[in-house]
Amino acid sequence: MKSENYFYYDKKHKTKSEKREEYAYKIKQKLYNFLLESKYFEKKLNVIDRHTKLRNDREIHISRNYYSDRIISKNQPKNYKKLKLPYISFFEVIEIDKFDNFKKNLISKFSSKHSRFGKEIGYKDELEKKLTKIKIDLDSSGFGNLINLNFKELKTNHSDYVDFLTISYIKTNESYFILHIEVKPSEKFNKISAKIFKSSETSLSTRHFHSFKNIFKHRLFTGYTSFKGSLTRENIDNLISDLQFQLDYNFLKHLNGYFTTSKLTHKIPKIEHYSIKKFKKHKENNSLYSFFNFSNIIQFTSKDELVDIYTNKGNNAVYIIKEEEHGKKIGTGSDHTDYDWLESYYLLQSMAFPCVFDAILNEEFSKLNHIKRKMYDFLENTNKWRFYKYFLLFHQNNKYLKLKKEITKLNLITNRYKNEFNDRALIFLINHSSDVSQYEYSDKNRRQMEKSNILSYYIEKFQDQIKYLTKKKDDVNMVFKNIEELNTYRTNFILQVVSLIIGILAFIFAFEKVRDFIVELLNK
Repeated sequence: MKSENYFYYDKKHKTKSEKREEYAYKIKQKLYNFLLESKYFEKKLNVIDRHTKLRNDREIHISRNYYSDRIISKNQPKNYKKLKLPYISFFEVIEIDKFDNFKKNLISKFSSKHSRFGKEIGYKDELEKKLTKIKIDLDSSGFGNLINLNFKELKTNHSDYVDFLTISYIKTNESYFILHIEVKPSEKFNKISAKIFKSSETSLSTRHFHSFKNIFKHRLFTGYTSFKGSLTRENIDNLISDLQFQLDYNFLKHLNGYFTTSKLTHKIPKIEHYSIKKFKKHKENNSLYSFFNFSNIIQFTSKDELVDIYTNKGNNAVYIIKEEEHGKKIGTGSDHTDYDWLESYYLLQSMAFPCVFDAILNEEFSKLNHIKRKMYDFLENTNKWRFYKYFLLFHQNNKYLKLKKEITKLNLITNRYKNEFNDRALIFLINHSSDVSQYEYSDKNRRQMEKSNILSYYIEKFQDQIKYLTKKKDDVNMVFKNIEELNTYRTNFILQVVSLIIGILAFIFAFEKVRDFIVELLNK
């Protein structure tokens, strides 16, 4: 197959680390090629580097350090031209204790940009009333529309993939205010995605060089080779990453949400909704395997096997794929309802909470592990004896207070979970828009389990995770209790040492006057 049949979508919005990595790779590649052009230097190269050159010459170069490794499954299609991506939803979470700040930012920055019937209208008073009522209703869950934003007329490089945002919300009893951001992609985005699906499919091998230090030290360029199962999946991930960047740049960064401000991960939960013709045939041929990477996801399917839901915990993502026009009905009389769109809309609404709450629990587990790491670092730091550390009382206690604050917040959150997310609440939050219990646990999953549906699966999963999180939290509290006692003893000891030193210094500085006073008394 000719190399021009392959298409690689290179991200246009890259992080600083990605840019540095790309720049370093280009320099190493130029140096590597320069040495290969000389027969003398080529002989001096490590045998691994010479073998890598032969391998690269045999394979099809796609872009930068990506090559087609030709290890293509017999079921892998030539392309996914019948696959479409009509709906994408992203999610952000506002913690209730930060709701006032969110309310202020949303009203000040976006209330004048609300779009209705294709026009921007004043929305400040109505939005303020809605948000005030939401905050007052502390002990109730709810759903509703929030605001619509039009980015179509901006025509900037940071908004050319987005036309409209439709933002609704899910409010839990007392913990979270979840923003459901439905993106209507621009025509430019749709053209690129169509080009990606029509381009030739292949699996990828990626070359990685050693660091500059190791290249000069060991005279070896080639580090390792990694593999990816689908060029199309890589392209779509890069395209959605650019879309997410534009969403973050134009909207999310102003709200200081739970995932946007996370220092541990920056994986915003998302739902990708695909449609395809002859879906059942693709399933029978297993031709979607490389695109969705079934080894890392859990599958659920409808009774007619024409709608599938895949959950990917590692990427905080849910994938929905269904037969094109599956929900379509022939309208009668004046009924012009798009039932296919309605089916997708209600399914997206129902999958919103489990997608987000799964990501929240992942984040809380990461925070808990991070706190444990900081606790052990704190202990290790106090165990290293340095005389000057006796005088760093405020610095050490400041670290202790930050640790105490994080653990206190963790305790409050986990205690709320036990009461707030019981079976009844979870059923309401998941099943409010459509009956998702009709989607059953697929027998194609690698791990077999008793007959289950997606509703019972998530209820059992969330309850187990909350119990496990609570147990790990209790373990952290036990360890921290010992640290608390140690810090108290340590602080008292330091204060005693400092008091003793001050007393000795005071005596030394006052010794001359005391001596003269005693001599004077004796002389009398």
